[in-house]
Amino acid sequence: MTIENKDDLRFLPIPQKLQWLRDKYSDEIPVEMISSLSPNRAFKARKGWFQSLIGVLGYAINRGFITRPEVLEEARVFFDRYTSEEFKRQLRTTADDIAQANRIINRIIGDGIGCEK
Repeated sequence: MTIENKDDLRFLPIPQKLQWLRDKYSDEIPVEMISSLSPNRAFKARKGWFQSLIGVLGYAINRGFITRPEVLEEARVFFDRYTSEEFKRQLRTTADDIAQANRIINRIIGDGIGCEK
């Protein structure tokens, strides 16, 4: 299934949702602030992208899709960090935030056994 629209994500299995979020959004941090109304908003630097990732990750954690204990623990630590008041108050997303997001996605789907399909 080819996904062109974010609304179609609900039909994908967890690993493909994570892959789509990783691959369809830019790691670049634009100089100007990007909002949901911006014409090109496909940036991981947007808080909305992190909310989407956290939604998929939370579902995967709560439904037992992440089966490897060490990956599950890493996912929980990531989830706690990016749902914290500290992150919510952070004015701009950093390159390190994006790198950590890519890292957790890769840990979950990278070797094909970190997440039940």
